[in-house]
Amino acid sequence: MRLRVFLLASLLALMLSAPAVAQEDSSGKGPVLEKATVRVTPSPDGAEVMERVAVAGAAEGGRIEHVLARFGTAEVEDLAIRAGGRELAVERERGESLDKVFVSVPEGSGGTFDYEVSYRYAGAAGRVPLVTPTVLTPDDTSSVKVEVVVPEGRYLLDSFPVVEPGGNGTASASMTSFPSFVSYELSATPTGLFTSTNAYTALALVVIVGGVLGLLLYDRRTGRGEVANA
Repeated sequence: MRLRVFLLASLLALMLSAPAVAQEDSSGKGPVLEKATVRVTPSPDGAEVMERVAVAGAAEGGRIEHVLARFGTAEVEDLAIRAGGRELAVERERGESLDKVFVSVPEGSGGTFDYEVSYRYAGAAGRVPLVTPTVLTPDDTSSVKVEVVVPEGRYLLDSFPVVEPGGNGTASASMTSFPSFVSYELSATPTGLFTSTNAYTALALVVIVGGVLGLLLYDRRTGRGEVANA
């Protein structure tokens, strides 16, 4: 099961996920994502999103830049960013396919800047853009947790990132970088055999098995040739 999840996550990450450009100062350093939790709660007409983010090394009075993908004409509504129970001013620059969202680091936030991002996405069910901070991300730890709340009476078939069922109807995954979106497929019936998740897994296994068999056949033929020459 762990091999299946690893192979699928790696394949989908290469195909679908593009990391944001990190903010850096003149010394080549910048704020670093310490940890984050993303919680997506699907609804009949979209999804509710809550992000809890901790950024280390954020300069007081500076700004943290985020990117927000645009999928068609769907809009992000009721966007709010809070820190210490106080709502912060948000600056949003709209683009054709990508928005930029800026939040100022308040005074007294030296060390680690903890903040919450909340909004409602009124788009087609199944693909939800995230407010992704463009800060440096450690590449050796799983610092981002993604959760999808599966509604009662529904079943999670496919998702990106690949999430595993947990308690209280919540499926989750740990990642080393902050994704730009979460996608999922819900059904009224349990997971079937022929899903895109299983198809990608089967394809990866076929490639691996084929490569191993090819190496074995090559070694076998090479060995026979050496014996004949002797």
